[in-house]
Amino acid sequence: MEEQKPSTNGSSLKKIISAVLIIVGIVLIAWFLYMVFSNSKVELNGNLINSSNENINSANELNLNSETTENSNSAVSAEAKARDEQRVADIEAIRTALKMHNDVEGNYPEKVEDVVTKGYLIPLPKNPTPGGMDYVYTPIGALPAKYYDLAYSLEVGTDALGAGEHIANPDNIAYP
Repeated sequence: MEEQKPSTNGSSLKKIISAVLIIVGIVLIAWFLYMVFSNSKVELNGNLINSSNENINSANELNLNSETTENSNSAVSAEAKARDEQRVADIEAIRTALKMHNDVEGNYPEKVEDVVTKGYLIPLPKNPTPGGMDYVYTPIGALPAKYYDLAYSLEVGTDALGAGEHIANPDNIAYP
C-alpha cells in the first residue's frame, strides 16, 4: 500500500479560504434576505430597497382609505336619509296645519304662511340643507281654495318614499 502524503500547506489554506468565503457569502445573503423581508430598508448601490412588508402595509393603507371612503359615503347617505325623514315629518306637520285651517276656516289658505299667522303651526318648517328643495305650497282652484299641492324633494328617500320630487295634497303625503 502506498502511503498518503500529507497535503501541502498551500492547498489546505485554499480550502479554508474557500470555506470562509462560502460562509461569509451565506451570511450576507441571509442578512440581505432578512432586511428585504423585515420592516427595514436596504441600500444597494445607492438605491433604497423597501421591504415587502412596507409594500404590504402600503396596500393595507390603501384598502383602509377606500374603506374609510365607503364609511364616509355611508355616513353621508345616513345623513341624507335623516334629512329626508325630517322633510317627510315637516310635510306631515304642514299638512296637519293646513287640515286644521280647512276645518276651522272652511278652505285652505292663499299662502302657507297663513297657517303660522293664524297659529296652526309655529314655526313654518324649512327644507333641511344641503339637498332637497324649498317646500312649495300651491292652492288649487279659485280662492278660497278647496284643494292644494305641496311640493318637496327627497335626496335618497325613506323607507316609504323614494328619492326625487313628490307632491303632497289633502289626500296623500306623496304622489307619484
